[in-house]
Amino acid sequence: MRTVRLMKKEVSRRQFLLWTALAGAVGSRAEGQIPSVDREPLGISLIGTGDWGRTLLGYLIKVPGFRLISLCDLYEPHLKRALQIAGGPTSPETDYRRVLDDKQVSAVIVATPPHTHRPIVSDALQAGKHVWCEVPLAHTVEECGALAQTGSQASVTVQVGLQKRYNPTVVQALKFHRAGAIGRAISWSGRWNRKESWRRVARDRAMEDQINWRLNPDLSGGLVTEVLLHHFDLASTFLGGPPVRVQAWGSLLLWQDGRQMPDTVTALLTFSDQVRADFHATLANSFQEVWDIFTGEYGTMFFQGLRGLLFREADARPLGWEVYAKREKLGRSEGYIIVANATKLLEQGKLPGEIGVSETLEDNEIYQALASFLQCCRTGTRPVANLQRGLEASVVALKAFQSLRSEQPVAIRAGDLQIQ
Repeated sequence: MRTVRLMKKEVSRRQFLLWTALAGAVGSRAEGQIPSVDREPLGISLIGTGDWGRTLLGYLIKVPGFRLISLCDLYEPHLKRALQIAGGPTSPETDYRRVLDDKQVSAVIVATPPHTHRPIVSDALQAGKHVWCEVPLAHTVEECGALAQTGSQASVTVQVGLQKRYNPTVVQALKFHRAGAIGRAISWSGRWNRKESWRRVARDRAMEDQINWRLNPDLSGGLVTEVLLHHFDLASTFLGGPPVRVQAWGSLLLWQDGRQMPDTVTALLTFSDQVRADFHATLANSFQEVWDIFTGEYGTMFFQGLRGLLFREADARPLGWEVYAKREKLGRSEGYIIVANATKLLEQGKLPGEIGVSETLEDNEIYQALASFLQCCRTGTRPVANLQRGLEASVVALKAFQSLRSEQPVAIRAGDLQIQ
């Protein structure tokens, strides 16, 4: 049998084709997400230059095909920091309506606090701008529904900030799961651990209250809506739909600075098939930082950033490619690395299992999400992170926050998850 030489190993043509077919079936990123640079750049503005807005900006300026027209924020220190990141000729604005009046601006990213999303997004859509809206869509279930309805009737692109859906390793693993790699779902666990206060200091008390909106339960769901929402969405994606019930608990354990928001929260989601997912987030400790674990009858998937591992049970059916896969230990267990860029490596004549994980700009989930937004704006295709997905993720997180405040389990009705 003819062989192909890869990484100084003799691999049969049949085995090589098996790898190629596998990589094609579980390709890491959707077709067309890397934007073309041979077209006129799309004018874009960032509205909201706080911590997350500036994080988005750092990747936005690297995506070919965008031209940053302006930055907008009410808080001058945030705006100044964003201008330093942007470099080059970029207009600073303090009124988002001036941004929407600018004919050079074709798209806007709304990264302001959730309670301000509805008026800004509605005005942007009325002005005919493509919109990226951060999640949650709003601070109440009713406003989320109203915003989703408005956006669904628009003729422009509306994408939401669920960047985990663009993580190449997650995309790869989801296709493994749908192909039956770990069998029937058993459980999901997610963690987000960062030792930081979230409190920001301003020159005057009025502005300090404004920039610390994440610590105000009347304006934010704190860790539940700002952090765990993304883990809820990831679990719902793999488990085939949103949960039917949620219960959450919260405590203020470390940051005794007068805040009303818990610094440590736990949530338990129950899905229709009685699979349960547990989540924990804290601002009091950083051990192991951020991860998710998905268990099934034949195996377990572990996610941490771009890192993905697949652990197989002893009675699992062979997949046919394990012998070529690179392995990595997690504690006492050894798993197969889920390689996000398998297709590209095969095109280069390399075995993904030999190379393992590579982290480049194009592998970053935020970069990928922004590149996809550009492509959708240009082609009119529906985003992966669309309004329906954004509504579901937002409602589940807001229901979890309701449970946390009431200390009672809360049902998630199908009607709350549908765009009317």
